[in-house]
Amino acid sequence: MEQSKIIKRNFLFWGKYGIQMTAILIGFVVVYGIFFSFGDSSDGGFWTSANYFAILIGILFNYIGPISYGGTYIPMVLSFGSGRKEAAWGAQLLYGVYAVTAYLFVLLTGYLSAGRVDGFKNILIAEGFVLCVAFGQICTVLQMRYGKKGMVFGILITVAVIVSIGAGFVMGSGLIDTLTAWIGNLSGRVISGALFAGAAVAIVLYVISLILQLRVVSKYEVRV
Repeated sequence: MEQSKIIKRNFLFWGKYGIQMTAILIGFVVVYGIFFSFGDSSDGGFWTSANYFAILIGILFNYIGPISYGGTYIPMVLSFGSGRKEAAWGAQLLYGVYAVTAYLFVLLTGYLSAGRVDGFKNILIAEGFVLCVAFGQICTVLQMRYGKKGMVFGILITVAVIVSIGAGFVMGSGLIDTLTAWIGNLSGRVISGALFAGAAVAIVLYVISLILQLRVVSKYEVRV
């Protein structure tokens, strides 16, 4: 009975923040989609812009989420008496709820913009989601473990990520389409191998970040 209460409490507390992040993502995408498709007479102008921003902002939020939400709420719930494993796994619930719902939103905007499902592109996006969660979680670990020094290092990584996302924004969705078309000319074996390697790297980095998070939370000094 007690275990079921803990699970329910985690879903209610952490799950709602995952949904909140997705709601914020959708809000940004709608506003940017309308603004950047203004004057575009094509039927799919809005959805093309919406899909583009859903990918960029969606990936960025996977990185920011662990830093902003995890870095803030894990210490807070520990100070309120939450179990350490409960807090660490609860944060994973937050990241998972956001990643899944945001990814479904990306798939929806992609289908509405192109009228089809681009399997290769969608797999790359999924790998990007997982990688950003891993890097964001590592930054959270550094912040919790080393305090201000870890925070400074995390800020440097964050700046690098934002600059990369910003570069993608400046170059526009045409670059993504060009790369997708170029990769599409490669053999199926090469593409499959690249996707498999990317997935393996993303999963390994996430597992490493999770182990580090569990260890840091287990030894975290609660300040009240």
